[in-house]
Parts: sequence; structure tokens; C-alpha cells
Amino acid sequence: MRIALRTVVLLLSLLLGAFVGVSTFLIGNQVKAPPLATAITWPIVTLAPANDAYNGYSARLARNSAARVTIAERKNALTTYLSEPLSVPGLALLETSRLVASDPATNFAYLRTVSELSRRTTYVNRRLAEIYGRQGDAVHMFRWLSRTARTNRDFERAYVASLAGSLSLRGAVEGITPLVGEDPLWRKEFWRLAVRNTPALDRAAAIRKNLIRAPWRQTRIDEEEQWLLAALAAAGHFDTGLDLASALASANDIRGFSSLDSLVRNDRFRAQPRLAPFDWRLSSSSDIVAAIYPKEPGLSVGAITGSSGSAAEQLIKLMPGAYSLAWSISAFEKWGAHQVAVRLRCAEPGVAAAPIDPVFLDDKAGNARVTVPAGDCVWYWLSVDIAVPDDGSGMDIVVNRLSLAAAAPGYEAPAVPVSTAAKPAILAP
Repeated sequence: MRIALRTVVLLLSLLLGAFVGVSTFLIGNQVKAPPLATAITWPIVTLAPANDAYNGYSARLARNSAARVTIAERKNALTTYLSEPLSVPGLALLETSRLVASDPATNFAYLRTVSELSRRTTYVNRRLAEIYGRQGDAVHMFRWLSRTARTNRDFERAYVASLAGSLSLRGAVEGITPLVGEDPLWRKEFWRLAVRNTPALDRAAAIRKNLIRAPWRQTRIDEEEQWLLAALAAAGHFDTGLDLASALASANDIRGFSSLDSLVRNDRFRAQPRLAPFDWRLSSSSDIVAAIYPKEPGLSVGAITGSSGSAAEQLIKLMPGAYSLAWSISAFEKWGAHQVAVRLRCAEPGVAAAPIDPVFLDDKAGNARVTVPAGDCVWYWLSVDIAVPDDGSGMDIVVNRLSLAAAAPGYEAPAVPVSTAAKPAILAP
């Protein structure tokens, strides 16, 4: 009797284990492999038909945006709905099968309700983004696209490209700022694409400036910020670029970026430049090498025989008038005449500007008068240029200071020296 009872208990345990095992397998595969779950007749399998239909429709939709739900897929969605009315894939198929309502308002309300059941249904998220886009609500459109990207990595690349390409839309700044403010994994890719959208660079800069403030407080200066500043300068958005660079400099407490005494930023070379070209852009060619070492302030410049070009340059804004250029240089050996010069040339594309004679820094310290002529140009490249003749020796100098300020009334600094005995090594443009 006891043996028979043990046998019955063992058989019941085996049957229960088998039931649990098969049920677990089928429940798990209702999402992972719905065709397999559907093929096995089992009362607990209720979600598989809609999941199978949804996966098939989604695959066709990815290949053809005009794809429609088939009769079989609609039947599977209805079958699932009757047993599991909260099945999101089934509810999504009912909406796209036009079985919910004919008026857009009801359909929209339906989709919003379905979206509360799950954040992972790509079709619902994209449909809501599409509706908001047609309504001109860029903030909500980007938000729903963001939800899709977070739950569907295959969609992420297309999503980021659409964000960068949508910068020109009304409301893009307000809509995109909080998305990038979350510091997503695709942040770098977004900025890489955004700097290529030249017509919308001002809006990209507005987004980056917004991110400096609360609640995001993204104050770091990485290569993405440097890409954006370089793109703004290349496109002629000088004021926007300087505004962004100043905000980043203030947030990072960069020493000497702005000064009341000079129009040249970082004029005493106390900080490593990270905001070029609105701070110093340094040469790193094989002929001329320039570097700034904050622990020993100064612009170190080394040049070999026969080299010629810019060691450092930055963009500055100048109105027509008289200015005083002051400098201080240290070196172990005296450099040749006209081998170091400061040049100003118009940076604005398409603007004709009268040339400005270069100032040759032949002495270790001094100042000179520079006159910016009247005209349409207000943004200039200020550069420290080097020219070592072929029969000369290499040079190593440290520029300790280079400042430019509006000349005070009655200012009578020496005029810019121009040699008449020989042709200058550096010519005005």
C-alpha cells in the first residue's frame, strides 16, 4: 500500500514538473518564438498569435512603409484580444488595421492609452511621434522617437540621424535639449552629425548652451564642443561661436579667457586652449610647433630653418579705429629681424577688407599702433607668424604676453615698423 502511494505521488510530481516545464517554455517563447509557441496546442498560450502577427507585420513594414496588416494577422490580433485584452502587440495591430475608430482624435487617445501599457512597442511609439509631427509639436515628437530609440537599438542610428537633421524645425531646440541632456550613449554621434547640418548650426549651439545650465549642467569640454566651435567659425557664425565659447569658459572657470585689459583672449597664455578658434589654435606642423604650459605661462614656439607660417591664431572682433598692440617675449638667443610678426586679416567670407600691415616683434617687449580701416569686416584672424630664412638658424622663443586694446585718446605709440632696406619676410595679405 505504501509503495503504491509513493508511486502515485512520484507520478503526480513528474506530471506537475512536466506541466510547469512546458508552460514555462511556451510562456517564454510567446515573445521570443511565437510561431513555435502557437504550433503547440496548449491552453496557457494566449499571447503568441498576436506576437507572431506583430513580428511579421513589423518585418514587412521595415521593408515597405506602406505595408498593410493581412487578414490572418488581424485575425490573430482579435483572437488574442478576446483572451488577453491588454496584449500591446494585439492592440497595436487593431489600431493599424483601422478597427479602432475612424476619427483621428479617438485613434490618438487610443494610442496614448496603449502606450501606458508598455514602452517597448516600436509601432505605437513611432505612430505617436508621427501624429505629433503632423501637429507641429516637435517637443513631443522627439520625446516619442527617443522612447523608441531607447527600447530598439536597431532604430537608434536612424533616430539620431533624424534628430540632427531636424534641427531646423520649429521647436527643435526645446524638443532636443532634454533628450541630449540625459547624456545618452548616442550623444557623440548626434554632435558628429549636427555639426554637418550647416544651416542649423545656430540652433545646435543654442542646445549646447542650454545644456550648461540646470538641470543638466553639462559643462565639460570634449571634442564634440570643439567640433561645434570649429564648424561655427568655418560657417561664419562668429558671434554665436564666441557666445558659446564664453559660456563654456565661464562654466569651467578658464583663466584669462576674457580680460578687461585686452581684446585677445588668453593673452598671457595661462591656460591650455580648449575653445579654439575663439581661444588660441596652435600649430603642430613638422616645421613650426607651438605649445602652452599653464604651470609656466607662455606660448612656446619652436621653428626650424626655412619654416614659415602661423604658430598660433584666434578669432577676435574689432571695430574700425586705432588699437595698441603690446607684447613681451623671452628667448635664450636673439632672433632675426622680421622673423616674428603679428598679423590681422579679415575672417569673414566674401567681405573685401583693406589689408593691415603686420607688426614685427623684433624686440623682447614693446607696443605699436595698429589701425583697423573702415569697412564691413569686424571679425579678424589675429595670428603670431613665424618666418625663418633658409640661410638662418632655427629659433625658440616664449611669448609671455600679447594684448590688443583700443587706443586711448591722444595715444601716440610708434607706427608699425616696415623695413625699407629689404623685403619683409612676412607680407600683409
